[in-house]
Amino acid sequence: MTFQLNFKQDGEVLYGSNLMENLAFVANIGMNFALDGVTVTNQDNLKLDFFTSDTATVLSFMEYDSGSDYYNCLDTSVTPYVYYVDIIATSLTEGDFAINNCQILQLQSDRWRVWCDTGTDAVKRAQVIKTLYYGTNGTDSTVLNSIVGLTALETSDASDIGLYFEYTKWIATVSSGTSSTATQTGAFTNTSTNTLVCHWGAATVSDADNNDNDYSRWEILSGSARVTATGNSAVTALGTDTETSEQSNPASCQLEVHNQVNTNGGTYTVAVLMGMMAGTVNWTEVLGTNWSTSSMTTETYSGVPVLSASTMGTDDLTCYFVTNSTTITTNETVAIVKSLNSITPGNTLTTAVSFNGGSNYTTVTEKELATIANTGTSFLIKFTIVRALNTDTDYVTSYAAYYG
Repeated sequence: MTFQLNFKQDGEVLYGSNLMENLAFVANIGMNFALDGVTVTNQDNLKLDFFTSDTATVLSFMEYDSGSDYYNCLDTSVTPYVYYVDIIATSLTEGDFAINNCQILQLQSDRWRVWCDTGTDAVKRAQVIKTLYYGTNGTDSTVLNSIVGLTALETSDASDIGLYFEYTKWIATVSSGTSSTATQTGAFTNTSTNTLVCHWGAATVSDADNNDNDYSRWEILSGSARVTATGNSAVTALGTDTETSEQSNPASCQLEVHNQVNTNGGTYTVAVLMGMMAGTVNWTEVLGTNWSTSSMTTETYSGVPVLSASTMGTDDLTCYFVTNSTTITTNETVAIVKSLNSITPGNTLTTAVSFNGGSNYTTVTEKELATIANTGTSFLIKFTIVRALNTDTDYVTSYAAYYG
């Protein structure tokens, strides 16, 4: 609709629609003036933002481009959503997640998605879990070191819903001596509802004798070796496909080290990252001749929530952001909004206004004066782009709005 001033002669009737058109015309002149680049204004009741900084309060499949000063839809075609975990949190250090062939993308103000782009589906799952709970060396897990205000971890795999994790590492040393073995035997405390136990073991032998009969190994069930290092070597299953050896309600597992004949002594390490549905593991140590334990540690990730069902999915064709809040009074009942944007033909931009801090929104037509029923003291604007392709990076560069 094109507005122009509607003047009436004496004796002619001035309808409410005429008045609204006149007000909209005047408001559009003011907004055009503001959007032409005036960064400082003393106009009353004008909400104006050129996005010279990241001021949005909510983002969904959109990001702030600090180089171009606009909000654009994310190109999500590069994210192969085979397996992912969404992190719901206040903030995090994105660079910490760029390990183990993983990537991270912020989808909303409080939501980040972690996925892996290399390997089979099972490997991608293993790499994501490794990044979250193990990191690069077992001491730099991202769930414990890189996230602030963690409230949920949402998985795309229904089978993983309910999983929580423990990481156990045992370092044992042996002095010179004859053939002997040492073990840490784990007893699962729940053998009825612990219906999924996934595991990734690692083993190391550091032995100057380099005897292939010396070994460190991880077993589940006890006696069933899953990872074994022999001689003077290191072997790991972390970040690999171990799905065929996942267990349901296992009774036991074991960390085992063995020295055949050792004249120089050695250090043996066995570690395992396990995901469980119920219960925990109690460990019992048995040391053979000349063995001693340097350390036995178990990380239970206290305070980290269990994996839950994804509440967002991969519907990335609807993108939106919400502006920062402008304080108003409950006397304000109308608003008019205009944005500068670039929208791909066929895609749509919808603008909605809230006067009550986002509890309710009224969809408005840009450049037309609209009555806002949800009165309050916090003025927000929500811009929503619906796109045909997830490669469309449509954007909004600025907006102006009058309210009264």
